[in-house]
Amino acid sequence: MKHKTIAAGLFAVLGVLGAFGFGPHKLSVEIPFDYYAGSVAMPAGTYLIEGHTENRAILLVRNRRGSAHAIVATRPEGVVAGARSELLFHRYGSTYFLARITDGTSGAVRRLPVSDKEKEMAADRSMKPELYALVIGGPPS
Repeated sequence: MKHKTIAAGLFAVLGVLGAFGFGPHKLSVEIPFDYYAGSVAMPAGTYLIEGHTENRAILLVRNRRGSAHAIVATRPEGVVAGARSELLFHRYGSTYFLARITDGTSGAVRRLPVSDKEKEMAADRSMKPELYALVIGGPPS
């Protein structure tokens, strides 16, 4: 009986963790401006965003041309039922920082850490941060 309780508890924990993970599909999005994913500078272009197969806190952000990629650790912000897939950027002047990703399929919301470069820009009181949301059409075919 003790083993069944432990196993049931483990499955419950894994189920909750999976709910905060990023779905197994890839999100494809055209990003029309240069930006930072974590501390990595990324050029404008078409990107694939997918969760790491073994650690769902890790997201892979890859340019379709293979010219840029970033591996970023994220933290869950919850699950939003009926959410649309979108990327949320913090913008300081003409510099963008990827801040949050919402997976419309699973509803998982993941926040990226604030990079040193973004902290530096945020400390400059002459630059007011703005939010910029980029809605994603859906997973690639």
